Amino acid sequence: MVQIFMTHDLRCPLCGRITKRLYEGLCKECYVKEIELFTVDQVIDITICRDCGAYLLGNTWIHEHKDLLDIIEEHVLRSIKVHPEVKSYGVSLRISQEDPWNYLAKVTISGEVYDFTFSQSKYTRVRVHLGVCDMCSRRYSGYYEAVIQLRGPDEAIMGALEEIREAFEQSKKEFILKEVPVRGGVDVYVSSYKLARRVIKRLHEHYGGEIKETTTLYTRKEGRDIYRHTFLYRVSDYFKGAVMLDSNNNVYIVKSVYGKSISLLDPVKNAEKKVFIEDLKKHYRRVDVTPKEAQLLYFVSDDEISVLDPDTYEEFTIRLLKPIERNASTVKVIKVNGVLYHYPF
Repeated sequence: MVQIFMTHDLRCPLCGRITKRLYEGLCKECYVKEIELFTVDQVIDITICRDCGAYLLGNTWIHEHKDLLDIIEEHVLRSIKVHPEVKSYGVSLRISQEDPWNYLAKVTISGEVYDFTFSQSKYTRVRVHLGVCDMCSRRYSGYYEAVIQLRGPDEAIMGALEEIREAFEQSKKEFILKEVPVRGGVDVYVSSYKLARRVIKRLHEHYGGEIKETTTLYTRKEGRDIYRHTFLYRVSDYFKGAVMLDSNNNVYIVKSVYGKSISLLDPVKNAEKKVFIEDLKKHYRRVDVTPKEAQLLYFVSDDEISVLDPDTYEEFTIRLLKPIERNASTVKVIKVNGVLYHYPF
């Protein structure tokens, strides 16, 4: 700890000012003037992916959508180092653009050191460079680890495909290389085997069906075997949300799939029943129905509402199969044999 001298007749050796205290041999004014209470890199280089907007932080690509000024601020703040005697401080930045690739940042730190407050400012130049991130580099090279082969009813395939797209968009570091329509479905080439496996497991819980996984040796790299994986996912006709008719033309909606059995939802009574898949195949058939948004007119009761048929604009009263907001303006419905039903999926 640096000693602080306390007397009534100390002279600052730099400016000659008489002071009661000296800080590291200097008066307060000269101390703040001469001692670097913080440092910041004079030049900061930032690399941004020219395609996806990811930016390099240290040795890591950050796949987040940020404004350039926010990225500059983050890099400047990371480069600041504060004198160990500074107890507390705040930082303010003023960033000005010189041209699209060069910025000047004024960094001001105000805080406490020893028994007084201070404020110091420094300038740093920020240079922006364009590059290609790790994800885009893999995409350009045609890299993929797995192929997801979706087969089954068109409606289920499209639902599964949307979930795959969403999962890879949310991952930020992984991507879908391409989607190839084939007879009976679509093949999806993806960059991550692990993520593909997780998505397929979730889809199976949602839609049911069958999964077959195969692995082939693709190449060897640095003495290590590199494999590619294929998931053949055949979606069942009895996926979650599928609309079924029994032998008496009663309407049911598949609510969930449990391996060998399925939970059916009666949209008239809002009641569930479980049916073995083998019995379902014998006594029920799936119908192709496209859900639509219907205008909500008013609540008849807590679980019944009046809506307009989106095709004929006739008024219908339907039972709610799950609660909706009181201020909702539309509700999803299906029409089977001229009758509207709430579609809760």
